[in-house]
Amino acid sequence: MKALAPSEALLNQWKSNQIDEFMFKHKYIAELEDRGLTPAGVYTLLSEIADKRDIILCCYEKPNEFCHRHILAEWLGNGIKEL
Repeated sequence: MKALAPSEALLNQWKSNQIDEFMFKHKYIAELEDRGLTPAGVYTLLSEIADKRDIILCCYEKPNEFCHRHILAEWLGNGIKEL
């Protein structure tokens, strides 16, 4: 879901070491909220798409590396599994 991805500008700030994990997290959450997204709304949409199956967040980073999916899972709350 493209709406859940961090912006290219934010990713560039992270990749060029202009911001740390703390700032990335706060900026990413701000981007989600600026898009009009709420944890409850996103969770409801993901649940509908999953159709009673587990919701699993995936990305290109290794499971233990810092990644937006960890932030997203925390923002969404319980019921989300990370891969």
